[in-house]
Amino acid sequence: MIEPTQSEKDKAIESIIAKGLRKPRSMWSALYEIRRLIGFRLIFWDTAQALILSVAALASVSLVIPFLPVAYRYTVLFSCSPLLFVAILLFTEALERTNSLYELKLTCKFTIHHITAFRTMCYSLLGIVFCVGITAYQANNTQELLRLFPLSLCALFICAFISLYLMRRFVGKLTTVIVAILWFSIAFIPLAIFRDKWEQLLSGLPVAITISIAVLSCALFLLEIKKLLETKKTEAAYYAIG
Repeated sequence: MIEPTQSEKDKAIESIIAKGLRKPRSMWSALYEIRRLIGFRLIFWDTAQALILSVAALASVSLVIPFLPVAYRYTVLFSCSPLLFVAILLFTEALERTNSLYELKLTCKFTIHHITAFRTMCYSLLGIVFCVGITAYQANNTQELLRLFPLSLCALFICAFISLYLMRRFVGKLTTVIVAILWFSIAFIPLAIFRDKWEQLLSGLPVAITISIAVLSCALFLLEIKKLLETKKTEAAYYAIG
């Protein structure tokens, strides 16, 4: 019998390992698989009420925005940019948790955490569209639009990152409520304390800095999406059983 050499053994072992181990999926491939196997209709089938409530709440707030002081428009923009994202997330989470099938969904192949990750990604896209709209409303010209838009995106992705960070680590029915309270505390407490200085700080930020912060917060948000998609089934079972 001819004995294989050590190099041949090493190659055979590497071949077996390469064929036996599953390569970790990327975040985008995981999102695509959810969309392909479930489809948009089933992913969002129980969120229509949440979308209607979000639009109604947003319309009510939008009626107030034109009457806010023009001198604080950077503060208003920064505070209101994540409004649509927070509203949809808040109402969707509330309706999802009142559903009698919530615990069951936590144990499925694609748990509610995976669906939440997909939905949140879509909500962030809607949030970007809203940022474009509110920035266009606040800007007087194209140059100002290009200056305000990165600030608006900063607010959106910082809020989105905080939302997923808390939702992933703290399981509870009041998590999204805490997110909403926390965001408006971040937005308005500095204004209450520093007043004009806070507005001057926001209006004086260089575009390069706001773009950098927006990119960094977006990267952190996507990282939280990735971690939410990697939630293990045993962890989901823990949430469901207690």
